[in-house]
Formats: sequence, C-alpha cells, structure tokens
Amino acid sequence: MFNDLLEKKIEFAELFDVYSTLLTKKQQEVLKLYFFDDLSYSEIGELLNISKQAVFDTINKAAKRLKTYEENVGYLELKNKYEKVLSELENYAN
Repeated sequence: MFNDLLEKKIEFAELFDVYSTLLTKKQQEVLKLYFFDDLSYSEIGELLNISKQAVFDTINKAAKRLKTYEENVGYLELKNKYEKVLSELENYAN
C-alpha cells in the first residue's frame, strides 16, 4: 500500500512538472502544497482559508485534468519509451 501511494505521488509530480501551466493558479497552489510540501487537506484548508472538502475537490479535479492531458498528449509515455530505448542501447554498447 505504501508503495502504491509513493508511486501515485511520483506519477502526479511528473504530470505536474509537464502540464501544471494548463491548470488554474488555485489548482497549482493546492497541488504544490499537497504533493511537494506534503501538507494534509486540513493544513491546506487552513492556509488557504477553504474547507477540507474544497481542497479534496480541487486535488481530484486537477488530478483528473492532468491525467486527461497525458492521455491526449502522451508526452510522459513517449519520454519513458525513449528512455527505455536509450538504456537498452547503452547496455548494448557496453
């Protein structure tokens, strides 16, 4: 379970790096606080003066948008394929 959570956070950090400029400023701020500063919903809510439910909704909506962007653009998938091929070529060369 811990590995699943860690993998999910890493995935969203990568998606955020690539597509964050397509999110609203509020979504960017909430995701930064949650994924990078590791704040809880309550802590984010207190900091931004919004409810825990609003934090939860913002994170879920932004996460869905990030996934949709990746499904449509496929940048990370393509990047991972290129990295795999490059690694195989480096192993072959050695």
